[in-house]
Amino acid sequence: MSREDSIKIEGAVVEALSHRLYRVEFANGHRLLGHLPGKRSQLSPSPLNGEKAGMREENDGHRSQQFNVGDRVIVEMTPFDFSKGRILITEE
Repeated sequence: MSREDSIKIEGAVVEALSHRLYRVEFANGHRLLGHLPGKRSQLSPSPLNGEKAGMREENDGHRSQQFNVGDRVIVEMTPFDFSKGRILITEE
């Protein structure tokens, strides 16, 4: 499937599930799981710098974008699955 086949629709963030995962609701009441594009954060052990031994998140080098409840976003999804989509980040 090409990018031209994707569906883009505007919605509002109704719940922030993590720093990259959001619940988005459209004007017609449909909700989906929206994620930010980019690589997932990698976890690695790091007992250095006074941190406890265990897992910590490393920066993946991508620009971090955060949304709050009520923010308007544009979601891109495939015509095959309306339960999830990618939140498009616009340059403003």
